[in-house]
Amino acid sequence: MTLLAVAAAVSLALVLGAMWGLYGRFGDRTEGFAAAIFLSNLPEGASGAKGMRAIGWRRSRILALWSGTALVLVVATLAGNLLFRHAAEEYLALMHVLAGGAIIASLATEIFPKAYRRDHHMAGIATALSLLAALVVTHTMTD
Repeated sequence: MTLLAVAAAVSLALVLGAMWGLYGRFGDRTEGFAAAIFLSNLPEGASGAKGMRAIGWRRSRILALWSGTALVLVVATLAGNLLFRHAAEEYLALMHVLAGGAIIASLATEIFPKAYRRDHHMAGIATALSLLAALVVTHTMTD
């Protein structure tokens, strides 16, 4: 489970770095993508920190873990920028697909089962509405 979360986070950071290099600056599509990554990971991170605290982890240990995670993702973003800045759009699309697959796998093993146990009807509705919102945002930002 943790391996899926790491794969999703690192692949997203690589894609973000590649987009940053491809579009020449941090803006336009890259800015929205970065915001989406941040907003999608914030609840999961907060929940993880709360769970760590509940099992007795010290605040300093939790902060060190999240700081290290942030550092790894910054390095992955820079690596994506340096390695893929001149990549063709087709390769960037492939990277998006792989990153999306890692995210879906992570959600399917971590988030969806918990949501389904809490309220199986709303879990399905929320998933469908989330996909619709992503579609609208994607088409709004690219037009």
